[in-house]
Amino acid sequence: MERLLPSKPSLLFWRVETQPFKLCRSIRLRLHQEIADLSAATNGHFQPHLVIVQVGDREDSSVYVRMKQQAAQKAGIKFSLHKLPADVSQTELLGLIDTLNADPSLHGILVQLPLPPGFDERLVTESIDHKKDVDGIPLYEHGRTGEA
Repeated sequence: MERLLPSKPSLLFWRVETQPFKLCRSIRLRLHQEIADLSAATNGHFQPHLVIVQVGDREDSSVYVRMKQQAAQKAGIKFSLHKLPADVSQTELLGLIDTLNADPSLHGILVQLPLPPGFDERLVTESIDHKKDVDGIPLYEHGRTGEA
């Protein structure tokens, strides 16, 4: 079998593998500092708050949610998870999103995709207030750029 990687990592290989991680760490550190500065400027009265809504218990989705939770906490962002059972109705999910949209203490909302079968993902994601939509999935992402 042909060896695809060099027996000793080259400098080029090291740079390709580590640079994205350094960039991510740099962005997180800068974001953490900006959040700390904002909190200090408001005498500790402000902390960004991210809410993730997860429907069902897909393991791959749970892994992504944990990663997002860790990233938020490292940046100094308050994190909350609303974990709903897979058999929750779409009406109940939309009601929760409406409640979260109206809560001024929440600054970002993310619905973890994919949703279980039977949910209209487009309707659900479009129900998030655009000012709080962390994913930022605009209408044109759903193929609606040509609609009037």
